[in-house]
Amino acid sequence: MAARYPNIGDHGLIGDLQTAALVSTDGVLDWFCCPRFDSPSVFASLLDADQGGFYRIVPDRDDSVSRQLYLPDTAILVTRFMTPDGGRRGARLHAGHRGRGDRPAPAGAEHPRGPEGGTMLRVILNVIWLIFEGLWMAIAYALAGLLAFILIITIPFGIAAFRIAGYVLWPFGRTIDRRPTAGVASVIGNVIWIILFGWWLALGHLVSGVLLCLTIIGIPLGLASFKIIPITLVPLGVRIVPADSVYANAA
Repeated sequence: MAARYPNIGDHGLIGDLQTAALVSTDGVLDWFCCPRFDSPSVFASLLDADQGGFYRIVPDRDDSVSRQLYLPDTAILVTRFMTPDGGRRGARLHAGHRGRGDRPAPAGAEHPRGPEGGTMLRVILNVIWLIFEGLWMAIAYALAGLLAFILIITIPFGIAAFRIAGYVLWPFGRTIDRRPTAGVASVIGNVIWIILFGWWLALGHLVSGVLLCLTIIGIPLGLASFKIIPITLVPLGVRIVPADSVYANAA
């Protein structure tokens, strides 16, 4: 059961430079003044649990566990609810100020979703990508990896090519994460890789992604091209992991 008065440290902050709101780790927006910092409070259960008012979205069950984090390099606050048979995630983003003299949008927009819908969308996007680009691209990277192994001295680059080949087959729902045991050798290898191969591979995927997005109908393929750029730049010392696990561990 959530505490009636959670610690201030158990909150995330969302704001637009005009006002701000506090969201507790169990998904309760319990402090918000609108439309400015010095305006009267709309929600204030942080100070008065009985009459202060709050806004909350949670799973309709009591056995969920919540985790909270900011998406990397953003002010998007994510509260993730995990249950024994799945999970739900709600992202709260305070809308930005829309122009001089305009009133900012209401603080907090939450979009809860279950794992099933997100998983199905990823499968559809991956199948589309696999049919039109992923398969032949993976074959090309695999052949490059075989050639690198034949040359012996370039075996580390062969490993990198095979890793990229595995990733380009099914990119949606996965990302790269630095291995905890990666050392200086992988850093040096990545620098050499970027100089010899990485920069033009990344540039090629960037250009193809932009061109695909310009066709509108090719936007899913363009997004996949963008997702491949990081691993083509730094394929050594990393591992391919489910995207959700990175955010869950960060929480």
